[in-house]
Amino acid sequence: MIKFTEISETKLKFAAYPNINLIGYIFFLVIFIPLLIWYLWFSPINSTLMCHKTGLNSVDCQLNESSLLNNYLTQTNIKNLKKANKPLFRKSNVIALEANPDFPYFQIIGFQKTYYYPSNSLALVCFKYILPQNWLKQYKQIDEINDFIKKKLDQKDLVLKQSLNRIELLIFGCLIIIISFQGVISIIIGLLFTIPIQTIYEFDSINKMLRVTQNKMIGKNIIKEYDFDRINKIRLDKDNSKNIINGYIILQFNPDYDYTIDDFIDSEYGEQNFKTIKEFIERHIAIAEVAV
Repeated sequence: MIKFTEISETKLKFAAYPNINLIGYIFFLVIFIPLLIWYLWFSPINSTLMCHKTGLNSVDCQLNESSLLNNYLTQTNIKNLKKANKPLFRKSNVIALEANPDFPYFQIIGFQKTYYYPSNSLALVCFKYILPQNWLKQYKQIDEINDFIKKKLDQKDLVLKQSLNRIELLIFGCLIIIISFQGVISIIIGLLFTIPIQTIYEFDSINKMLRVTQNKMIGKNIIKEYDFDRINKIRLDKDNSKNIINGYIILQFNPDYDYTIDDFIDSEYGEQNFKTIKEFIERHIAIAEVAV
């Protein structure tokens, strides 16, 4: 976005703001921060299912889960567990626990409630089942749960666990978290120290000089000066692909060096600003070509 502050016969001054780049940084920040919070606080790395037989000839269970920063992430009571199976499609990397917890403790078709172990299919602990050596482990646990429910196992308690060992945590947990953390830090550093929040352009025809001042959120502002004879041409680059109209106003210096003055998403607005700058340049700077 460009905001003109002075337009006269001898001077053209305007401020440019980084629309597209800033939106891109904020977009990725909105993605990375929730992702980082999710995997640090809400994503289970340990899921433990503890079942026991009750005096009513039924099976009750408790699902306890912990994340990297929350040791008491999930504590779910499951009453009257009737069946364990592997759900299809969306939650195919967890075990479905079918139960009838409410009176009259049965349902003619299907089950009253379904729980999942682990509780979330996007949990860090679920990534371990990408590895071939772990492919059949959940099916083995499903058989153990169903045998326990059908009293095929001569025991009163059953404890099953899905967790990441140190190597798996290093591979899946640290990798995802480090990428998310680095993404957040890089974007914050970019917003605070690298990307100028405002760039002021001053075309001074009396001194034959272009002064560019980059104002940053934190840190020293950068000031650059260019003689008019270094300016080769100004051009307008537009991208009309995929019904998205955006473009750039580019000042080209000698030797071949492109300097983006402005980026825009409104074609009409961009062309109007380009025309204003172009007219001043045509009056005061002797260049070989002013290109559109």
